[in-house]
Amino acid sequence: KKKKIFFNTPRVHLVGCLHAPRMEVPLLRQVSEVATVPLGVSVGYVREFRDTYALQGLSTSEVCSRYVLPLTQERQCAVVTLLLEREPDAGGRPWAAPATVFVSHAWACCTADIVAAMLEYAEREERAGRGPVYFWFDLFINNQHKIAEKTFEWLCTTFRQSVGVIGTVLQVMT
Repeated sequence: KKKKIFFNTPRVHLVGCLHAPRMEVPLLRQVSEVATVPLGVSVGYVREFRDTYALQGLSTSEVCSRYVLPLTQERQCAVVTLLLEREPDAGGRPWAAPATVFVSHAWACCTADIVAAMLEYAEREERAGRGPVYFWFDLFINNQHKIAEKTFEWLCTTFRQSVGVIGTVLQVMT
């Protein structure tokens, strides 16, 4: 069964969540170039990123250029790769784990709005006892240093397989 949940936030016009049946896709542990495993980043990391960087008024493309690329420059890796090496947070939760929700968004949208929608979604899920939430958010999951080398077909296949394995999509439109 597919279930739709829509709610509005002050700046986000529509946030939708679709729950689809999970599909069996072989999982590959390859995070060095672009993650093909449906890993996700924790709510704690999303909050930390929001609190560390000035996101207001910046598109995802701008946030990538200003913050993500410099953060990962030395290792030429995805943010999730760095998170896999960190000790668990103060609550004992890993910073990265199998994704529970795939975030769909446009790179031209304001990242602060996307992050606000993600955090609101996570709070609702955790209040309903469906936590912890881990986000497959391409800004953090894909290696932004190497993503331009990938074909459109590769991206579509990767996204489709990730959505199928994860089973839940949070669509954010601002």
